[in-house]
Amino acid sequence: MTGYSRDEILGRTSVELRLWANPKDRHHIVALLKRSGEARDLETRMSIKSGEVRTLQLSAHTIELSGQPCMIAIIRDVTDRRALEAQLRQAQKMEAVGRLAGGVAHDFNNLLVGILGYSELLKKKLAAQPPLLRMANEINFAAMRARDLTSRLLALSHRQVLRPAVLDLNVLVRQCERLLRPIIGEDVHVILRLDPKTAHVKADPAQLEQVILNLALNARDAMLGSGTLSMETCNIQVDAALARQHPGLIPGYYVRLSVSDTGHGITPDVMPRIFEPFFTTKDLGKGSGLGLSTVYGVVKQSGGCVTVSSEPGRGAAFGIYLPRASELPERRIPAQPATASGTGTETILLVEDEAVVRDLVCEILRESGYVVLSVNSGSDAMEITAAHIKPIDLLITDIVMPETSGPELANTLRRARGEMRVLYMSGYTDDAVLVRQGLPENSAFIRKPYTPQQFLQKVRETLDATPRRAH
Repeated sequence: MTGYSRDEILGRTSVELRLWANPKDRHHIVALLKRSGEARDLETRMSIKSGEVRTLQLSAHTIELSGQPCMIAIIRDVTDRRALEAQLRQAQKMEAVGRLAGGVAHDFNNLLVGILGYSELLKKKLAAQPPLLRMANEINFAAMRARDLTSRLLALSHRQVLRPAVLDLNVLVRQCERLLRPIIGEDVHVILRLDPKTAHVKADPAQLEQVILNLALNARDAMLGSGTLSMETCNIQVDAALARQHPGLIPGYYVRLSVSDTGHGITPDVMPRIFEPFFTTKDLGKGSGLGLSTVYGVVKQSGGCVTVSSEPGRGAAFGIYLPRASELPERRIPAQPATASGTGTETILLVEDEAVVRDLVCEILRESGYVVLSVNSGSDAMEITAAHIKPIDLLITDIVMPETSGPELANTLRRARGEMRVLYMSGYTDDAVLVRQGLPENSAFIRKPYTPQQFLQKVRETLDATPRRAH
């Protein structure tokens, strides 16, 4: 347990061996034994031979041997157990925030569709009135910040929708370093140590980029704008011993990204809380407390682990462990510039039970030249489809609705309108919810919140796609 051999400890006291991480613990235990003759389930911390500090649970009784007062004790090393308990508490906190975020995200995203959409329409109509245009811009900017905040809450709670791809971490780090240069300032020296043999990983590049930027900006703040920021990549095999030091890390083959700084470091009292949502040591108004918790959530959702080591006054080092990918990076096809303005003359059936979204989408589509049939339920959609003699080119439907799901409605309507295309939309952020509602694979889909331009582009893209056969 201590790392010492029998010969090294015989004839020496625990004080001489400097076993007590806090000598006051020894005095407390001795006083308790003298007073009551026993001590039960007391926790203390012991410095073992390697220098590591372990957490121990001690129960002891006083006995007498050959007229000498002695102590007989049972000591258990509970370091790993306490670490697992802390990990469970952290997971429970994340789960609680996740349930809250996931519960409100659907309704909140519907509201954001309205705020983003109407503010964009206002901006177009107020182009010739600068004072009013400035107000519309501020509304739009605030809505985008709210959208980003929701996204970060979902990320830290593992409910963010990730779009993983096999990627070269070295390339991503270099891209981030170029983005950071104008942000972190000239007095921060950036050092890259990227192993060219680093294996590929599978992760969402946009979310992983956010992880790197969050860590780098935190490092800048910790260094008060002056110091050295180092980013290093390497392959690493995690064995059982290393996994025990970092609860949550499973033995296996990983790629490690290390981000370290020369800042003021993290104090021991703060260290257990650094990944807690909304916890921050920054002054009021200067930090949301979501940076590191977002890092934690994204990495965990990607199958990895985050480690941290720090000493006050000696900087901090974060380790991002991501499982190695066995596949090769996907060949990226350059995105084609958007050629369509989103305008058209086709007939569209819109089914949306949320009034603010339905009214906005109607206005956007009609302004762009489309003929819109708008209803708020599946039953109304079937009635209007039966009564409408002319072709209906596109069904736009919310996925989760009170009477029937969007996919069920689409299947029913397509029996009579086989060539009708379908565009699904939803404010739900959990893909499992969409799967349970029957969302077909590879179907046209847009997630709320979206801007009018994004929506119109998706509508045009869906209309111009090769028609699918009726189910």
